[in-house]
Amino acid sequence: KDPVSGLGNRYFFESQMKSHFSERERGLDGLVLVSLTDLAKVNNERGYESADLFIQSAADILIKKVTSISSFSTLARLSGADFVLLIPNFGRNQLELIVNEIMHDLVELNTASISYSASVANIGAVIINSSVERSSAMSQVDEALREAKRGGANSVKVFDLQGGQNVSISRTEWKGILEQAIKN
Repeated sequence: KDPVSGLGNRYFFESQMKSHFSERERGLDGLVLVSLTDLAKVNNERGYESADLFIQSAADILIKKVTSISSFSTLARLSGADFVLLIPNFGRNQLELIVNEIMHDLVELNTASISYSASVANIGAVIINSSVERSSAMSQVDEALREAKRGGANSVKVFDLQGGQNVSISRTEWKGILEQAIKN
């Protein structure tokens, strides 16, 4: 358990993912990465208590949203500024709605002067089906988060099945290119 947010930690999430991905009857799932912006600046300029408040406030928003969605969801804090959410049996339209609601609530942390600036977070999300492997799912959601960050402050990016598969293929091709370059 993460002591600051009160959520499960990376180890907890990985064990939950392993268990979920071993199920034979998986449908469509939503996988979400939330990355808080400027957490290090909050910590350096306002102190660790302010940084902890930022983390706890974000966690409270996520807990509230997850509780309203499904009791089968898994929410955890992966690292300093990153949270992850797995929502079983969830469609793209539902995921887009929830992700936008989460971002709306997170932006309110700036109004309350909890975040460092108006740039509070970025969110990447993907819809995955039973054919997607666990490692590929994490790569896809990581790419969605990078896309959201490229979009600027408080941006969200949701990949559907087709978009996620394209990311997966390009990563596989990239790995092959790197392996060939290392050999040569």
